[in-house]
Amino acid sequence: MAMEETSVKVRLVTVAGVLIGKMSKPKSIRTLDALNLKGDFFALTDAVTEGQTQSRSAFMAINKRQVISLEEVV
Repeated sequence: MAMEETSVKVRLVTVAGVLIGKMSKPKSIRTLDALNLKGDFFALTDAVTEGQTQSRSAFMAINKRQVISLEEVV
């Protein structure tokens, strides 16, 4: 049985800069807990570098080890 997923808008502080985008996660778990799921990377879609709105990326693979902080944004 497949898990039902949802997409949440997040603000990531990484060692390379600050990103804002959408992160997919199972509906049944918290956003922070999604980072503890298997794998070294997670997907960030519709991503922009904070302060640079013309730098939109449709898809980015984010290395979990490079994340300093993560917060959901409205």
